[in-house]
Amino acid sequence: MSLAMYLRHRTLVKNWDFTPPEERYEVTVRKGGALDTNIDPARVTYVVENMGYWYNADAIHGWFVDNVLDEMDWGQEACVTRAQLRALLSTVREVLADHSKAEVLLPTRDEYFFGVSEVDDFYFEELEETERILSSCDLEDEGDEYEYSYQGCW
Repeated sequence: MSLAMYLRHRTLVKNWDFTPPEERYEVTVRKGGALDTNIDPARVTYVVENMGYWYNADAIHGWFVDNVLDEMDWGQEACVTRAQLRALLSTVREVLADHSKAEVLLPTRDEYFFGVSEVDDFYFEELEETERILSSCDLEDEGDEYEYSYQGCW
């Protein structure tokens, strides 16, 4: 068994009657360069971006299970606040700066579906990827607290 893990960002693009012109979004969807008439731009509510993807990054998944999913690991999509993502980024950076903190701050998960779970080169590559992913997110703007979501799919 394996785990595909996703971090998504959702932007509200619905234009309401009271939305000021300078805050309105223009939504167009093209397929093969041509306007896709099967999608009505007036009905588009959100644009969802895949900000990051991991594969079997058990320590990162474990962090989300412990800090976001309240230990309920059912493969559900869960809202993640910017504050939570900042905390993960800070933890990742701390472990990358001092590898001896790995098993304390971001322990591996000793569960059969991850295969071998060790603090090895793959572990640190996944932390570097996590730092890259989280650094590309807008974590400073408070805005809507639940614009990000995490999902681990078995």
